[in-house]
Amino acid sequence: MFDQARFAKASIGSGDAETAIPGAPRILIGGGKSCVPQQFLEYCHTLESVEDILSEITFDEDYVRFVSEDATGLYVQIGIIGKDNYRRSLPPGSNKIVYGRKWRVERNLPTSEIIQTVFLALKTAREHEVRERFVVEWNGSKTTPFNCHHDLPLMADIGRELKRSAAAENDFRSVASNVSFFGGSFSVERVSRYRDDLWIVDLNYENSGTEKVEFSCEPKFSIFVRSLSISRFLHALMSELVRQSDHYVAEVFTFRGFARFSHDVNVLAISELSALVRGRASASASERFKNKFQRSRYDTDETRVPKLTDSQYARSILTRLSDRNISDGILPKIQPRTLTKVTGLTP
Repeated sequence: MFDQARFAKASIGSGDAETAIPGAPRILIGGGKSCVPQQFLEYCHTLESVEDILSEITFDEDYVRFVSEDATGLYVQIGIIGKDNYRRSLPPGSNKIVYGRKWRVERNLPTSEIIQTVFLALKTAREHEVRERFVVEWNGSKTTPFNCHHDLPLMADIGRELKRSAAAENDFRSVASNVSFFGGSFSVERVSRYRDDLWIVDLNYENSGTEKVEFSCEPKFSIFVRSLSISRFLHALMSELVRQSDHYVAEVFTFRGFARFSHDVNVLAISELSALVRGRASASASERFKNKFQRSRYDTDETRVPKLTDSQYARSILTRLSDRNISDGILPKIQPRTLTKVTGLTP
């Protein structure tokens, strides 16, 4: 644990990125250390402060963590260095860089949530790669049925056709032999009935040795399937590969050398720390400070309320909200339509 009030000035470039709400209580956390709990800080991040945060994150160097700013504000973006998933014409030893989606970073976002945004961006970027490199050879063609670039409106239009039953429903061994993952291959060792509506499929994975080790899944693993269906089997296999990728990120991703999401971190110790920081801090806070704190939280929440235009879709949302008996929080309101400078349009 570190002193977050001091962290704001010593470790974040702007100096004003984190400030304690006036009168915030400071608590002892053991070892002679004290802190102002995160929930009692206010944030005003800049490009420089977010860069400083990301500079203390470590992960696989093939996943570059970018921070940029445009007309809509700050955002984090992952650049992925590697082979082209579809074109193999690059010279030997050369790589390609591609960029993932932009993850918006609000200026008043807590530092911990910025770190978690990067964590989620890395998991999502890797999942994208996992889905693209899951290749199914079917009817003479190599396909990537789980990739993220299929035409969803088209698929919705022919949804009934896509949900038709497949032939040879329980032939898991045959379909597994037609699947490759980062050049490696799968084989089904056994299929066992666990209960009436659940089967266990034990699989082997043989790495081709031509791809990065961290993308090679476990050599032996098992998955659960809800029915003897090829589609259910392939979905379960994909889910397991994504799980293994997420686990890799959790173990390798660190901030200041600490793997926050590692399974080696004692969950009950985190619970104990949470109770200490939140419970003791709230108990020691004055009534005057609590009023300031509530006002500060309301002001922050107000910046996150969606701004709706006078459209049929927006009004349908407000109608649904009105039927839900919402008695707390800040409800969105219809705003006048505005044309931003980005569009360059005039009424």
